[in-house]
Amino acid sequence: MTTIGRGTKRALDILASGVALLVLACPFAAIAVAIKLDNRGPVFFR
Repeated sequence: MTTIGRGTKRALDILASGVALLVLACPFAAIAVAIKLDNRGPVFFR
């Protein structure tokens, strides 16, 4: 794979990851709020 190909792939990977984080942030936040309202414990368990 050429240097341009690797750079392009990396840029697309970062872009796709960023878009996925933005799209999934709202549902994950809503789920966390629903868990907190339903249970008295923490949202994340250790």
